[in-house]
Amino acid sequence: MILPAFYVRMSQSHLLDRYERLVVHAAGILTNLTINIFAYAINEFWLRSANLTMTLQFATVALVANALPFLSSDGYRVILALADIPERRHFLENPRWIRITEVASGALVVVYGWSVTYSIVVEWIAS
Repeated sequence: MILPAFYVRMSQSHLLDRYERLVVHAAGILTNLTINIFAYAINEFWLRSANLTMTLQFATVALVANALPFLSSDGYRVILALADIPERRHFLENPRWIRITEVASGALVVVYGWSVTYSIVVEWIAS
């Protein structure tokens, strides 16, 4: 089973004001969160599919990765909109707190992704 993914080309987002940029970039995160919660509920109360549970776990990892201010994710763009900072193409051109946030969130994505993958593999081997 493959969950749908949506993509919006944001090449003209710099023309939006601060609030509009915040809403546009947060909408992707909130939409994915809503779909995941709905799918988890359907699976928990109706389908009870182990395969769907594993798929949703991977989708949750992708959602977390997208929500964190990492690389060019929605989370990164939300932070820039909140701070009213225009997007910078080069990492070193961003303010120090944004660079630190990017590095820390990247480490968190790696650790979280590893822990989820490890627990799935251990559970699969045990069964």
